[in-house]
Order: sequence, then C-alpha cells, then structure tokens
Amino acid sequence: MGDGEEAPDPRSLKDALVRDVAWAEKTLDAHAATYAHECTVCHSKQTILLVAQQHVYCRMCRTTTANVYCRPRPSDKISELERLSKSAANEMLREMLAAFELPHNKSLLTNAKVQARNQLLLVVQTYIPLALNIVGAVIVQYGFANSLEGVLKSLRAIQEHCGDDTALHEGLIQLRILFSPFNTFELDDARIRQDDVDAAHKAIEAEAQRAAEAKKLEALAQERRDMALKRATKAARGLDPNQIYEPVIVRQPPREMMLVPGRQAFLSIVATRTEIYQWTFNGTPLPDETPGIRGTRSAYLRISFFTKAMSGQYACICTNDDGCMTSDTCTLAMAQLQPTLLRRVTVPSTPHDLCVDATTEYMIVLASRGVEFRHKTTLAVSRTENAPPCTDKSLVLAGDRDTLLVGLANGSLQVWRTQRRLQPPVREPTLTTMKKVPSVRHMNVVSDVKAPPLKRMATRRASVTSVVHVLRTERHATSLPKIASMSFFANKAWLLLSDKSSTLQLYRLKPAPDDRLLPLLLATFVIAAPGKMRIKAIAASAALPFVAVAYEHVASVDLFQVRTSTYAKTTIATRHRISALAMPAWGYELAIGEQGVQHGFLSIFNVETRHRMWHTRGHFGPIEHLQYIGNFVLCTLGMDRSVKLWDTTKRACLLEFVPQSGIPSTLRTFFYATPETSTACAIALGYYTKQLEVWHVASLDKVLASIETEHLYAVVMVQKQWRGALARRRLRRAAVFAAAADNRAP
Repeated sequence: MGDGEEAPDPRSLKDALVRDVAWAEKTLDAHAATYAHECTVCHSKQTILLVAQQHVYCRMCRTTTANVYCRPRPSDKISELERLSKSAANEMLREMLAAFELPHNKSLLTNAKVQARNQLLLVVQTYIPLALNIVGAVIVQYGFANSLEGVLKSLRAIQEHCGDDTALHEGLIQLRILFSPFNTFELDDARIRQDDVDAAHKAIEAEAQRAAEAKKLEALAQERRDMALKRATKAARGLDPNQIYEPVIVRQPPREMMLVPGRQAFLSIVATRTEIYQWTFNGTPLPDETPGIRGTRSAYLRISFFTKAMSGQYACICTNDDGCMTSDTCTLAMAQLQPTLLRRVTVPSTPHDLCVDATTEYMIVLASRGVEFRHKTTLAVSRTENAPPCTDKSLVLAGDRDTLLVGLANGSLQVWRTQRRLQPPVREPTLTTMKKVPSVRHMNVVSDVKAPPLKRMATRRASVTSVVHVLRTERHATSLPKIASMSFFANKAWLLLSDKSSTLQLYRLKPAPDDRLLPLLLATFVIAAPGKMRIKAIAASAALPFVAVAYEHVASVDLFQVRTSTYAKTTIATRHRISALAMPAWGYELAIGEQGVQHGFLSIFNVETRHRMWHTRGHFGPIEHLQYIGNFVLCTLGMDRSVKLWDTTKRACLLEFVPQSGIPSTLRTFFYATPETSTACAIALGYYTKQLEVWHVASLDKVLASIETEHLYAVVMVQKQWRGALARRRLRRAAVFAAAADNRAP
C-alpha cells in the first residue's frame, strides 16, 4: 500500500465479514436440506431426518446417528445435563470475578450504583442487567446461555463442587456481594449463624446435663453395688456386715533413720485389715515410677540408692473399704559422721590393752603392773577393793560380764569375780544440822556467795562412779611361757590362749562348778606354728567357731574351724605379709591388714567360701589395729596415726580423722548409753605417752542400724528366692513323675 493511498475503513471490512459468514450459513443450510443423508453404520439410503432432534434415523439397522450438517443452537437444557468438572468450575468462577475487575465494567457498575441511589427498582433496572451481561459473556464459553436462566444454571453447576472447598465458597460469597450492593444479607447471615451457634450450644448443654444425670445415676448405682460387695466380703470373712472395721497398724515404721549416700533404705509397716498401701513423701503420694524407689504401693518401701534429695518425711496410708489410717512419719536424713573428743586423761603407765563390757559401765585398762577400772565416757577411776597384788607383768586382758581374765608374763592366768557397789550418797549440810552444831565456818559457807559452786562440787563428788569389789580370785597355770593373746569365741564355749610366738591353745569350756570360776584343766587342742614361724596376729569370732592366725613375714593366713572333737585348717593366700587381723562378732567376714612396701592394704575375705570380697589401700604405712563395730563397719588404725571407718558392704570409707595425741598403743570400740539416744558409738585409744582418749562418732549408731536392716532384708530376699526356686523344682519334678506314670499306664 503506497503512501498516497488511504487506509480502508474498518467498518467496511466488518460488514464484508458479516456478509461472507451469512452467505456460508445459508449455503450450508441449503446443502443440508437437499443432502441425501445416509446411515453411517450400514450406509443405507433408507433414512429419516429428525429435524427436532437434529439426528438421522436408519430404517434398515434402526440406529440413530448425528447429522453432520447440523448446527445446534445453544440450549440451556442440554448444557445443564452436562456437569462441569471441578477445575472448569474453578476457572469459570475466577473468570467471572476477573470480569468484574475490568476498568470498563467497574466504571459501568459504579455509574449504575450511583444512579440507583439505594432504590431497589433502580437497582433492578440499571445495575442487575449490567452484572448479568458481564457474567453471561463468561458462561457462554462454557456452554451456558447468555441469559438469566443460564447464569442461574452456571451458579448451580459451581455449587455442586463447593462442598468443603474454601476457595469456591469465598468466590460465591464475593459474587453474591457483587450482585447485591445495597442488600443487608451479611447481617442476616450473621444472625442466622448466631442462631445456629445458640442452638448448637443449647443442644450441647442439654446433652451435658443428660450425661451428668446419667453419670450421677451410675455413681449411685455403683455406690450401692460397692456397698453390697463390702457387706458380702465382710460376711464371707466371718465379720459383722453392719460394723466398721478400719485399718489397724500393728507395727509402725521407725521414727528416724540416718543414712550415708549410696546406701539402701527399707521402710516397712505391718497393718491388719488393709487392702491398699500408699507411701507419701513430705505429704505427697509417691508415684509408681519414682526413680530409685520401689514398693510405693506395698507394705515395704525400698530406696535403692539414697541421695540428699530423698531426705524428708515418709509415711504410709493404709486403706480399706471402711476408711484409712496414716502411719507415723519416718524422717530420713543424711548422716553426718562427726568425731568428737569426749575425754582425755593421763594414766600412771602405758595402757597395753582395753576391755569394755556392754553390760557394765566400766572400761578396764590393763597396765604393766595392774588393772584399773574406769568409767566408759568420763574415764573417772573407780576404787577397787580386795584386788590381788600383781607381782608379775600383765600382758593381755579379757572379760565376760563380772568375770575378768588377766594374762601374765609368766604363763599364768588370773580370774577375778567382781561386783559393783554403789557409794552411799553424801549428805549435804542443812539448816537444821547447822543449828544443832553452831559454827562460824558453817555460817560462813551458808552466807558466802560462793555457796552454789561449792554445792555443785559436792554434788559431783557424790556422783563418782561406784566401787568395784573383787569377790573371788583364781590363778591357773598353763604350759605357755607367757600369755600374750586371749579371747573367748564360739559363744564363749571356747577359750583361746597364745604366747604369740609359736603355740596356740584352745580350751573347751564346760559349766563351772560352784567352787570354781573357770573350769580350766587341760588344753583341748594345741596348735603349733609350722617350722620356725612366729605368730604375728590372732583373730577369733565371738559367735562362730573360727580362729585366724597370721605369721610373721608370711603372705598367708591359717583359718581354723573348731569342732567338738577336731578342727579343720584352711590356708588363705594374700598379696602381702600380714600386720593385723579382725573378725566380727556375728559375721562371716575376716579383715586382714596387709603390709605393702609403702602402704597398708585392707582385704576382706568370706570365711565360709574363702573368697576375697574386697581389697583396697587403707593407710600410709602398715595397719596396726583392726576392730569391727557391729558386723559390717570396720575401724582401722595405721602407722600414719589416722583412724578410719570402713563400710565393708558398700566397700567405701565412711570417716577418717587423726587424733594428734601420740603413737597409739591399743584400740577398742564400744557402745554406751546416752540421755539423748539409747546407744552411741565410741572409740577408745591408748597411747605410749601414758594417755587415754575416748572419741564419740555422731550418728554412727543410726548408720549401723540402717546397714543391719539392709542386710536383713537382703537375707530375707535371698531366702524367698531360694524357697521359690525349691518350690518350682519340686513342681517340675512332680510334673515329670506324673507324665512318666501316665506313659506307663496301659
């Protein structure tokens, strides 16, 4: 097209296009009217054109096919029968909303809304037709008619896929707002929704009230059933159903327990007519899954590993059908083992041996040339009456209640029978006696300001320990050159004498006649040291027939089990040479102090199995003295002058302290009574500097009680397991015998 030519008018092009389309439609209609339709199935000419349905019917095969020359007009009825897919419905709804956002359509709708002025008739005449035309232009593309009926059908087609689809639901709400700009349907919908919510709440409240009433009726019925069951249970047990039987606690748990960290604790209660047990800690029930605690719902509470966090008050609530009963509280606390020096005195000579009897208040101190009776804690000297003179040097001491045995350096044995006599009380001067004997001295004492201290001194003089009277003495000669070791063992049925050189004599004690204190005639067994060995240490069990002997420069211990007519010897090998031995009163342990190159080692053996249970480094230097406190706590004294307390069950050191008084010569542990507690533990130490000390260890008696309780419970558990295994073995054996008998039967 040249520059001088004018551009064609677009209207003429549109008119030409419309004419061409109209001519094509007319040509197609004429050809369709004159076309000899044939069947597309059997190609027969015997067909009929169904103009209303725009189909071809074949008379030969009786089939109906579509007319290929048919141009179907838009029909809403046909489109409504065809469902839209969900994706098509979403796409059509998005296009509807997008059409309202076009600038041209928005301006038209805004002008119509302004002209309507919130009048319904004007809205219907101006705004609604514009909105229908906008939607109709979109739905025509999806087979719907551009009319009010087509718009409604398209909306129904979208609603079929709405369901739980939030996007479709919100899109329909926006379309509704666009079609009704001045309507108050939002308030109406909110009111309807609120009515629905109120109705739902009322239904829920009614259902909850009905459920509460049903639950109340069920609770009343269950209470009646429980009451009937309780009465039936009482009647089955032979009790009166009309009486109330509350739990009765027969044995309460201990009031207080002191434990060291890592120990086990057992709290038990014995109650009758009890069905449920519940242990509490500081008033709070203990759950079943409490770490480190077992048996929270039983009569036995076990603390597997005691820590500081477990310190507190424990109680048990016993419950049955008629009520509950709470036990006394048991306070568990962490033990603070603190040594305290009770008394230190100076004695005339070096104490070589100490003897303490639990039934008396005396501590018998053996010196080189005599015996002293002193009080256990105050170490006050008790006057001795009718005591025999000691012409020979005393070496060893042993006691049994009121009988005292003294071993002499010439091989003789002295036996004393003592009796305690209380001194008559010192009468204080009274005003009556002062008037009877007038004296300036008495008047001065009464009127003096120092009278109260003097009176307290007189009271202390009146409270001096009692007098020990020696009723009878005996002297027995032995074949030993000297008696350096002496002790009772096997429940005082045997007496051990030794010179701690090469000989050991065992005497079987029989009931003594009235005229003899000690029926000591001839030695039942005489045990000689092998070769040229010298005896280093001797230990005997107070309750069991076991005697342990160690020799100098030998790394072994000979263990003798004494019987009525013979004895058995067993040798226990050690790692180092022996320095000290000890055995508990009622236990199967043997404590051995071994002397290493630089340190002293402590070993614990079981005398029944001969098995080493523990080996540890004890002191710097050899262990010089060993003695058990109870059955499972061992007191050791080494050359480093330190005193240590060992727990042999947990294999740990409980306490260590250094007296700092000198070189110890003897060691003895004992129990004594105090006003605060029934028993207390003390350690007596004698020194080569002619001094005597008594140390009190706080809370040690409670620790010993807890260890003994733990041991007893362990023994009970072993017995239960053994009995259970024995019962299962018997049942299996009976089942095997029964099966064998059934197989032999014809």
